[in-house]
Amino acid sequence: MVLRIASIVATTDQGLVRAVNEDAAYAALTPEGAVLAVADGMGGHPGGDIASAFAIAATEGLRTCEEVPEACLDRAWRAALTAVRDLAAQDASVATMGTTLTAALVRGGRAWLLHIGDSRGYLYRPGIGLRALTTDHSLAGEAVSSGALDADAARDDARRHVLTRAIGPRDAQPDILGPQELAAGDRLLLLTDGVTGVLSDGEIAAAVEGRSPRDAATELLLAVHVQGAPDNSGIAMLEVGA
Repeated sequence: MVLRIASIVATTDQGLVRAVNEDAAYAALTPEGAVLAVADGMGGHPGGDIASAFAIAATEGLRTCEEVPEACLDRAWRAALTAVRDLAAQDASVATMGTTLTAALVRGGRAWLLHIGDSRGYLYRPGIGLRALTTDHSLAGEAVSSGALDADAARDDARRHVLTRAIGPRDAQPDILGPQELAAGDRLLLLTDGVTGVLSDGEIAAAVEGRSPRDAATELLLAVHVQGAPDNSGIAMLEVGA
């Protein structure tokens, strides 16, 4: 059976505290599936909004890339890295800028992910629930991976703000993951830490269950605002149809 993309959405929200929105999100259909991406400019570093915009612009090329998915994703992150570093070298005021990037390329009912930083990719499958597809590249994320820290406790751990990998001045390699088989009814979600740092996986699943991507994104942002929306939020999501 050939699967189709039933609907997609990409949106960001400035939140209730931040003066600048440094999150960016992207979603587009392709002849074979779709492209999703979210990026979160590094807080505390000038130019975070520019860096995240560069990252998203680089993922737009995935729509027309004809190489194998892994090569397309590698090309996208290298383009983002080049754009960020070139501007940083030319403008000292943004010399330390950087960004996370989590992107998904969906082709023929399967998904491949590019991941660097602490934005996250999830798969929601009706009747089974929510499953993380990525691991946070942060000190807290590493502690969770090693079993030294509970995932829910990590939301309040100061180490979650310390990235171990990002697109920026320091050399770091992304994770390129997949393929992930998709089924009818699945939702593929990409979320920045403005969402995952406030909501538990259970709360994210509850917002997604039974809702279209657009309605689920609205519900997620409402839930974040109830919790004070302390950071920017970025969301990209698709639903797989039959």
